[in-house]
Amino acid sequence: MFAKAIKTKPVPIESGQCYIEDVATSPSHRKKGVAHAVITHLMQHEPYSEFILEVYQINKGAISVYESLGFETYSMGKEKLWFINLSENQRKQYMKRSVRANSL
Repeated sequence: MFAKAIKTKPVPIESGQCYIEDVATSPSHRKKGVAHAVITHLMQHEPYSEFILEVYQINKGAISVYESLGFETYSMGKEKLWFINLSENQRKQYMKRSVRANSL
């Protein structure tokens, strides 16, 4: 499992927000709750009130994990994947989750 949280671009970040970048799970460890556990830990232990991430619409597995964690789509990207056949379901989807103290 690889996850990186940053507080800068590629989307505008305001005070109290954390942008989660590059979440990936090894194929041999998928569907075992690894990504869910890592992101939950991040939200419980980092002092941010809102977490933001992006995911390609084609990545239904990741979207399912993020939705199960309470993330909701707030914007759709205009860019498409350049390395595979382009279609509408391959655009970026921006998701966020607000976290209140003691809400996890």
